Amino acid sequence: GARETFAGEVIDFNIDGGLADLAGSAAKIQAALEADPAIDAIFALNADIATGAALVASDATGRNAIIGTVDMSADALTAIKDGKMAFAVDQQQYAQGYMSVVLLFLNITNAHELGGGLPIYTGPGFVTADNVDKVMELVAAGTR
Repeated sequence: GARETFAGEVIDFNIDGGLADLAGSAAKIQAALEADPAIDAIFALNADIATGAALVASDATGRNAIIGTVDMSADALTAIKDGKMAFAVDQQQYAQGYMSVVLLFLNITNAHELGGGLPIYTGPGFVTADNVDKVMELVAAGTR
């Protein structure tokens, strides 16, 4: 989880009704940023909260907090491309479901032992400034 991955103190910050009230969510995040100058990053568990609330709050305070999120959206990809967000965790749901079925099918029907007994990872991946253009291209093509 986040505590094991990110250096420094991790604060759990729950926003009731987050998606139903993005303006209210932004106000709550902004208040937290204004109250604690040590907050330098926000990890949102939803792309819409990241772009519609965390990014708005960070911009409003002028804090330039590092923002990351779970899952992708068109707005999140644009924010990454524009340098306003650091990353989005790419769950790669299609690969997670599809590959497991294909591997089981090949094992049952053809006795394939793919992966050499080691895990075959299907995700997650990360969308960053380094690969956002390619991901956006694939989204536009309808394959992502």
